[in-house]
Amino acid sequence: MGMVMSFTAVTAAEAEKAAADPDWARDLLWEDGRRFAYLDKAWAGLDHLFGAAGLGVRLMVEETIDEDGTLEIRGPQEVAATAELLGRTPFTALAHHFDGAAMTAAAVYPSSLWEDGDDAIAYLNGHYQGLADFFRAAATAKAAVIAHFSY
Repeated sequence: MGMVMSFTAVTAAEAEKAAADPDWARDLLWEDGRRFAYLDKAWAGLDHLFGAAGLGVRLMVEETIDEDGTLEIRGPQEVAATAELLGRTPFTALAHHFDGAAMTAAAVYPSSLWEDGDDAIAYLNGHYQGLADFFRAAATAKAAVIAHFSY
């Protein structure tokens, strides 16, 4: 499976309960009908491109609510700010910073993927579009988001 990342939209009440009960939050992530964005292994490549472009979008989980360090809650204000940044940034602005050989040399996870050139760019683009759509919808709903990192 490897290291993968996803984001799940939740209400403010659900975010509060999740912060108090991370095990409950884990179950909530996979409920049918939930709006989510699954980044698979594209998270590291996107994170690299965000940094290279100076975008200011944060993917990595930092302030976790669980002992494993895999869950983080992002409030509606951060969700809205992320949606705004992604909404005004076309993928072409990120793709300009793609350098498969440099990403492989820098050990951007999964390093075996980046030298596939156009296929790697298409992979990143597909996940970027899904991420942007997810954050736009979550911001419109004034939702909070649970970021989930799995390894």
